[in-house]
Amino acid sequence: MMARLLWDPLRWLHAFRSNPKPIMRTVPSFPFLAVLALSAPAFAQAPAQAPATASAPSALTAAQQLAVTAMNTAVAPLNDLLAATRAELTATSLAQPRNDADIQRKVGAVASVDLYLALARADALAKIQASGDKLNAEQLLAQSQAGRGGVAGGGRGGPANTSPVKLAPPEIFTAVSQFYDYDRTTPLQALTLGTQDFPTYTREKISFAGAGGSRATAFLGLPKNGTAPYPVILLLDGVGGAKERWFHDATDLWPRGASLTEALFSAGFAVLAMDARHHGERAIPGGYRPAFSARPADRTMIQESIGEDRRAMDFLTTRPEIDANRMGVLGLSMGGIQSFALAAMDARIKVVVAGLTPIIPMKETSAIPIAPQTFAGANKSIPILMFMGRSDGFYSVPDAQQLFELISSPQKELRFHDGGHQPPADYGAVSTEWFKKYLN
Repeated sequence: MMARLLWDPLRWLHAFRSNPKPIMRTVPSFPFLAVLALSAPAFAQAPAQAPATASAPSALTAAQQLAVTAMNTAVAPLNDLLAATRAELTATSLAQPRNDADIQRKVGAVASVDLYLALARADALAKIQASGDKLNAEQLLAQSQAGRGGVAGGGRGGPANTSPVKLAPPEIFTAVSQFYDYDRTTPLQALTLGTQDFPTYTREKISFAGAGGSRATAFLGLPKNGTAPYPVILLLDGVGGAKERWFHDATDLWPRGASLTEALFSAGFAVLAMDARHHGERAIPGGYRPAFSARPADRTMIQESIGEDRRAMDFLTTRPEIDANRMGVLGLSMGGIQSFALAAMDARIKVVVAGLTPIIPMKETSAIPIAPQTFAGANKSIPILMFMGRSDGFYSVPDAQQLFELISSPQKELRFHDGGHQPPADYGAVSTEWFKKYLN
């Protein structure tokens, strides 16, 4: 395994330098790095620091000191790889004329190598901790923090524990977060495309610059009750969803949109209902496949949608009717996945309601960048309400309970309802009360 740890990344870098696109064919034992490198979000930025090797503290046992030595042996060439990739990124960024596509590939490459190092290190620490010497394992963790490498195991670079629901170590979250960084200086080019008046709210159709040169589309609903500036809730639908569904008649089973938005408007909340990437009026021909398999195209779509959600928050800060310090998010299904990630990575989200969130097994490393388990532990103080169906095919009741337990915020609540992958009839009223309690 040590030989693969050293050889695979070096072979990958050679393939990347020659021609980024065929990586999947040239490095079959290392596919997830290639996929992540080519599917980083459109607004990503590279990390600035380079890792260093670890030194063995004297308190470690002889066996653990050998483990540190092995870790450093593995980290040295991988650190060189990371430094070389960062150097290529810097050179490409400064080159004229600017090649945004090439920059994007190299941003993904930097983040991918960093993620691989974090995964390998986490696996090594798990093996050392299994020896039962907790104090020495913690010392090793502290001493090797900068190294971010390790003795790989478990195949395909992933952690050995393949339980469907497990908390990702902090270094995994740190590495994954790089895929969601974006450049806030990119112009929004926001447009208001129309305004409609309704009895309880005014609705604007807006558009702004989105991922991959596209235009993101959304509805901004401003309540007639309450006083501006209003708190605002981002509404994120599931696969096949569209912004229009949040304003359907209240009897509609999915997502029972009007029952939610009318309750929010009555309570004085504004809403921003998004079309996810490739959804709504942005849909690709034939609609969109279910996005819970962690396939490259699906994962990229979710990552790009989350980047656009953050851009949407940038837009909301430009509106005088909106209180930018009181932003919450409600997501259903795929939108629940996005909600976990947003709450973990963007401090502007103050309250979360996540419903019917699919729990993606982390048996494959490719699931880590979007799995809610990756982000649950980072939500340390954000109030989170989860509601889940007892007979939902995208998770089991024990899995849902385990995900809830991973949430580190003390202000959390899990509600089950009888039914499958459909929101309960009262979720609009329940969610509104949650936002009133923690966002007003």
